[in-house]
Amino acid sequence: MNGRSKTGRMRILVCAHDYWPNTSPQSMRITHLVNELESLGHEIVVLSRTAAAIGVEDVSSSKCVIRTHPGVFEASLDWLVTRRRAAAVGRRSGDDAAFPSSTAPVGGGLNWKGRLVQFLRNYHSRLWFPDGRSAWCSSALKEGRSRLSGWKPDVIIASHEPAASLLVGLRLAGEFNIPLVAELGDPVLAPYTPERWKSRSFELEALVCREAAAVVVTSEATADLLVDRHGQRRKLHVIPQGFSLIPQPEVHSIVDSDLLRIVYTGRFYPFRDPAPFVQAVLSTPGCALVVAGPGLPPGLSDLFSANPEVLQYVGELDQRRAIELQHGADLLLSIGNAGMTQIPGKLLEYLGAGRPVLHVQPDGSDAAAELVHTERCGFIVPNQADEIAATLRELVRRKAYGALEAGLRLGADTFEAYRWDRLARRLEQACLDVAQGAGHRPAPWA
Repeated sequence: MNGRSKTGRMRILVCAHDYWPNTSPQSMRITHLVNELESLGHEIVVLSRTAAAIGVEDVSSSKCVIRTHPGVFEASLDWLVTRRRAAAVGRRSGDDAAFPSSTAPVGGGLNWKGRLVQFLRNYHSRLWFPDGRSAWCSSALKEGRSRLSGWKPDVIIASHEPAASLLVGLRLAGEFNIPLVAELGDPVLAPYTPERWKSRSFELEALVCREAAAVVVTSEATADLLVDRHGQRRKLHVIPQGFSLIPQPEVHSIVDSDLLRIVYTGRFYPFRDPAPFVQAVLSTPGCALVVAGPGLPPGLSDLFSANPEVLQYVGELDQRRAIELQHGADLLLSIGNAGMTQIPGKLLEYLGAGRPVLHVQPDGSDAAAELVHTERCGFIVPNQADEIAATLRELVRRKAYGALEAGLRLGADTFEAYRWDRLARRLEQACLDVAQGAGHRPAPWA
């Protein structure tokens, strides 16, 4: 983003357990927002956990990131993950096809090492609220107190998830009398919260809404949910997920092929069920599905292995190659979160790619379907195999007649309001309002 704030330069401490090179959705969100806030000239210090990653494209421009120990278990896991990624990067070197011509190995789930790590992680998480990542809080608080003893920010931003960031942000804001902006994104109490932690998650969510000077969420539906639970409407700001403005990549076009090519990039979760869609693809001549991500649900691995001509799994791609894959698709597959008010960040990234979205709606609470409908950026279908198949047949026909994009609004320019630089302006204003309301006066421009 070009330009400077007209009202002043802020000092901001960002508490973010997940930060680049962690590739979680919240890590990507807070990293992009921090990049843009720094480009506006604000002085930002990020307090995060130690990083262990190799072979990922650097999207962070942060000048000051303080990294502290995540706890013995996570640090040990970092070491194992780093070794595995280093080996994977070596195997992939030289492979730069925008639309891979061969599939990645399709596994049937975790091997024994993966199952052991998962068992240990689950056991470790039972010892901490709300999960094992809270082991980071001790080192983060120690370093945060040391930093704040000689440097007073105007605002603290706490980036959730995980909730460990909220715990650290709340404590530091209270001890040093600094206004807190809770970059909540999703509710603390969510459908996937373990039963044993639901009561405490609700209490933490209520505490955040009560003590934070501002609370940021990603959808109006989530804002309504928090108002129903805790009130505090005046504190709530809706800042959705976004996309980066990047040059149009050079891709190997697949749009002109005979097949209707559908691309899905990202993770699958228990609340995003792709099985009906895969069944519909298999029953619909003339279409094919390409999936790029860290893995397939175990129940679909055999189907991908048995039907490589229409189901292709290409493995996990870095952000640049994933976006190239999106730009070369006929349709981008979006699957809504069942029983939740959150809008997947992947859907907003798709808007920047400029291709039509095919959104699978799991239920009536799906806020993402409302976004697709309002923005007229694609097609919506219930998550039922027969309904999806009927829609796919119609879309195959539309492509054959060159009418796939008819009536749709597409392109990064069309949706510039969802660019990270525009969204960061809104977060900047929320922080300025909070700082000035608390009696802080951001330093004027020199």
